[in-house]
Amino acid sequence: MNPVATAEPKATTVSTANGPLSGEARSLRQRLNEIRALTDEMLTLSDAQVLEAMRHVRFLVDHIAAHGHAEEHVVYPYIETFMSGSGAEIAGLRGDHVRLDDLGRAIIEWAPERNRTALHDLLSEFLEIGTAHLLVEGEDCMPVVHAHLLTGTEQVLFEAVEIGMTQHLRLCSRPLR
Repeated sequence: MNPVATAEPKATTVSTANGPLSGEARSLRQRLNEIRALTDEMLTLSDAQVLEAMRHVRFLVDHIAAHGHAEEHVVYPYIETFMSGSGAEIAGLRGDHVRLDDLGRAIIEWAPERNRTALHDLLSEFLEIGTAHLLVEGEDCMPVVHAHLLTGTEQVLFEAVEIGMTQHLRLCSRPLR
């Protein structure tokens, strides 16, 4: 037996706060801030300006939804491996993804002839759920992932999420009205 080798690989915290998963979380928060900016100024914009802004919002909403679907298949199973009793919390996060996807679909289907207040309410709910969701992931889930990372694992998880997002976006592309 090699006295230097251990029975189990040791976890490392090399790439936590600046790693690709944390960078993606920062990117998602930024995307929510962009949606918040539109929501905050929506009542002062013309229908044409709102419609133009919705082209960008579509990208943001689709990106967030695709990220959620990829997380469920890549990151959440990893978390469940190491976080005892995580079933209810992960189920709640998955429920958030379903609701965000439903809201995203309704947001994308909005057209200027529809009630702008309804769009504002949809965007506000999307922001509320998305913000709370990212908070739970950041405070409860990512520390578990980071505590059990083996060197290089975070990059592999991140790349798997990116691949899953790309596949989901290709399969679920939504037309903009």
